[in-house]
Amino acid sequence: MNKIQQKTERKRDKGRDVEYGYQAARHAALNIIFTLSDQLNGNLDRIAKIQKVFGIVQSSDDFREQHSVMGGASDVFIEIFGKDVGYHARSAIGTSTLPLDITVEIEAIVKLLPALRFKVGAKVQCKVGPEKWAEGTVAQLRYTEPDWERSAPYQIHLDDGRYIFAPEDSEAVIRAIKPL
Repeated sequence: MNKIQQKTERKRDKGRDVEYGYQAARHAALNIIFTLSDQLNGNLDRIAKIQKVFGIVQSSDDFREQHSVMGGASDVFIEIFGKDVGYHARSAIGTSTLPLDITVEIEAIVKLLPALRFKVGAKVQCKVGPEKWAEGTVAQLRYTEPDWERSAPYQIHLDDGRYIFAPEDSEAVIRAIKPL
């Protein structure tokens, strides 16, 4: 038996099959989501799109199911974020070894929405006319109506009882209340 055959036999002896790899890819995707959550201070709503996922699967030369293994990661992104955000382009390759003998390594390209300046409950002034401003409280972030193509950054509950939305997050539309 030559060295390549020995290496292939060792990999097969580890009991790793497509299902094992699929589960490992699911865990790797969850780790990516946990990292995103940490970096976004828990605000996964800022994720606009999982754009591309690339996977490297530790496998023998005769293994041809890297795409099936990567299905585990794809399924997690779609389960958590839904098809609109979670559906993505994907590619996978095989390699004879990965650091620490891990089964799969995954990279993701993620499109983020810009961070908003105000949080729910913030007291703000909103432009309600050409030269008119009204005070209110941010009631909801990334407000949307069913027939809208995209969301507005804020819904504001004005002090006079009306609800309005701010179509953009700029000083020309919404600003912090200046102290007296």
